[in-house]
Amino acid sequence: MKILFFASLAEVTGTSETQMNGIVSLKVLKEKILELYPALSSHTFTIAVNQKVVHDEGYPLRDDDEIALLPPFSGG
Repeated sequence: MKILFFASLAEVTGTSETQMNGIVSLKVLKEKILELYPALSSHTFTIAVNQKVVHDEGYPLRDDDEIALLPPFSGG
């Protein structure tokens, strides 16, 4: 699956994109991302799967999904 990091999260990870496979759920994805990028543990972010924000940690993932990690947005 393609994982995209936006704005400050790209700065923290040092990349805007990475690939992972074999991740079965949102919970497993979060664990793996925090293992690879421990600095993200001090940041708040939302996860979108195929352009839809998902909060259910049991949400099933597939290798062809596109995942986006989104920092908090403010604006007007």
